[in-house]
Amino acid sequence: MIQRLLIYSFFLTFGGVIWGQTHFGPPSLQEKIAEHNLSKTCHSGSNPGLIGTGRDAFSKVEPPQWFTPGADRMSNIVVSYSQGFPEEARAALEYALDIWGQILNSEITIWVNANWGTLNTGVLAQAGPETLHSNFPGATSANKYFPGALANALSVSDLSPGEPDLNITFGGEINWYFGLDGNTPGGKYDFVTVALHEVSHGLGFIGSATHNGNSGFTGVSGTPLIYDVFVETSDGTSILSFNSGTVDLGEALESDALFWNGAEGWANSTIGRPRLYAPPNWNGGSSFSHLRENTYPSGTENSLMTPFLGTAEAIHSPGPVTEGMFKDMGWSMDLISENCEILSAVSGLQLPCNPETSTYTQQVVITYENNPTIGVIVVNGTTHTIGSSPQTVTLVNQPADGLPVDVEVYFTSQPDCIMTFPAAYTAIDPCCLDLRILEVNPVTKTITINNMGNCDDGLDGFSLFSDFSEVDLVSLVTPGYVFIAGETLEVVWSDWDPTFLYTNEGELSLVNPVNQVIDYVQWGSPNHAAELNAVANNIWENHDFIAGEPPFIYIGTGGFGVAEWSFVPYECNVIEASAGATSECDLNSGLYTQEINLTLLDPPASGEITLNGQGFLLDGDNTSSLSGAAILATLTLEDLVSDGLTVDLNVTFVADDACGAVFSEVFSAPEICFCLNDANFDGSINVGDILLVLAEFSCSAGCTADVTGDGNVNVSDLLSILAEFGQSCI
Repeated sequence: MIQRLLIYSFFLTFGGVIWGQTHFGPPSLQEKIAEHNLSKTCHSGSNPGLIGTGRDAFSKVEPPQWFTPGADRMSNIVVSYSQGFPEEARAALEYALDIWGQILNSEITIWVNANWGTLNTGVLAQAGPETLHSNFPGATSANKYFPGALANALSVSDLSPGEPDLNITFGGEINWYFGLDGNTPGGKYDFVTVALHEVSHGLGFIGSATHNGNSGFTGVSGTPLIYDVFVETSDGTSILSFNSGTVDLGEALESDALFWNGAEGWANSTIGRPRLYAPPNWNGGSSFSHLRENTYPSGTENSLMTPFLGTAEAIHSPGPVTEGMFKDMGWSMDLISENCEILSAVSGLQLPCNPETSTYTQQVVITYENNPTIGVIVVNGTTHTIGSSPQTVTLVNQPADGLPVDVEVYFTSQPDCIMTFPAAYTAIDPCCLDLRILEVNPVTKTITINNMGNCDDGLDGFSLFSDFSEVDLVSLVTPGYVFIAGETLEVVWSDWDPTFLYTNEGELSLVNPVNQVIDYVQWGSPNHAAELNAVANNIWENHDFIAGEPPFIYIGTGGFGVAEWSFVPYECNVIEASAGATSECDLNSGLYTQEINLTLLDPPASGEITLNGQGFLLDGDNTSSLSGAAILATLTLEDLVSDGLTVDLNVTFVADDACGAVFSEVFSAPEICFCLNDANFDGSINVGDILLVLAEFSCSAGCTADVTGDGNVNVSDLLSILAEFGQSCI
């Protein structure tokens, strides 16, 4: 039971000032206070209040745009200071109360007790509502406890006369920065930030959930707080739908997945539902009643109500999420100056008409002053986040009718701040061309296009795109050209340079005025520049291409893709032959090897090929893909005679006699390096060769000196050597 009371340390633990009270609020609240005081004697893990990290954040969030220091407050707030409360701390607290006082509407004075004392190590301050009320006149929800200040505002009466509405205790031993400018130096805590945070808790930013290490609990003696009503799990399950005192509730409270589902808090969030602090291990005094630290880090506009504060960190704004959460709980807010005015609405950037829908995109520049900062700005029925004046809003899918357009602007949080500007701009003219590519011939650089639409129009904004080259269609026709519905147009793109790599390879896109690829064809190979765009627009299949020769003619009836096109299929062909590496002449044999590179188009599937009578099998070890149906084959001719002559190359396929070619003088043989009579291979014919013959004379098997090659070493070998005696073989 001890741990389930820790969350009340925000509004049930205020040192001797509160503990000395003899009467405040409903009996259930007094009961909780008594339980909590007992718990403090037996639980050393209590961690109530805003926690200082001790780390410099060096971040600053400026006061809200609507805040004017020293201006009249919408709510009267009176502070009772404890003895020893420093004057400079009073000024900083009043500054924080100015911020809250200029945003919250209450006809009933809000009474604050401000104390200066000693808190647990690391705790900067702690606060909470002094009284709770339920089922009072004006309550927005039955059987729920409302903090005193909010209950008074809703009932328009003081429900606890003579009692404070909230209590705050600031740590007297903290290294405070009392300046009002937010320029907090390193090592110091910004007092204004801490005051804003704690006042928030006292005004209602606090829930009733607790945890005992196993089970979760909600409610003050069974009655939830109004804050609890808006807390839900990630799947949208209200936290109050769990039975109090159950393990299921305990798991939800430690799920790191609790959210605020109030409409105003959600509307003021840019990331969806505001996310609450619900760490996997319950953190008494911090869990449930704060925003999630990692979701709203230091320096961001919604970071005030996270559970930790760094030194050199100033947050002088409640933030839109906290403001929205307060409105969800019932607080009335009026951030609007009575002088809010919308001054002008003029045309900004106007994008081209989209022929597919005959719509366009229009930017409107809105100028206003004294505007609200909550809610949204509405322009011609479309909602936009409020920015700063002058603000540019973008209107999409506007009808292209060529007519003047009136612009109506207002703010949802002050609907009487509204203005209509007649004929602020003129809509773009209608567009209705529906173009398709009918024929492509990259050799002649001609493209034929059909107007499949139901109206006549110019070609402004349409373009052709091919492997990072682009041309406007209007530049390929005569000035003033009008494309008649149902007709075809042939253009010549003379500067077009389609890629040719052994076989015709390339792409062509037709692009409309809003930069959408509306027709596409590619050939020779996949992965051209616009293929992914065409695939995304469902007008081409990924990695698909035409495997054939131009011209490419569209034969479909409205569909897209390779199957809709006719073309000349590739035929087997030996496109090119070139010499690769040539080995040196072998001194022992007078032979050499020659590497041959062949460019082949659509070779027979068997892969059997002959080069100058030597047979090879084309496979993955000696071939690689070039483009489309073209491959590169690298083959090596063996045992060629070194004679220094040029060599022609005859290429044939076993399975296709017609697919072959003869290439003249493809390579040159090395010079002769072999001497038949150089028996000892020393590079010359000399006495050494004669001596070797004599040494092996009459040898009849495996004889080195058998220069005549008759199988025996005899007089014929000696005579052969003597015939070339003295010659060099190198």
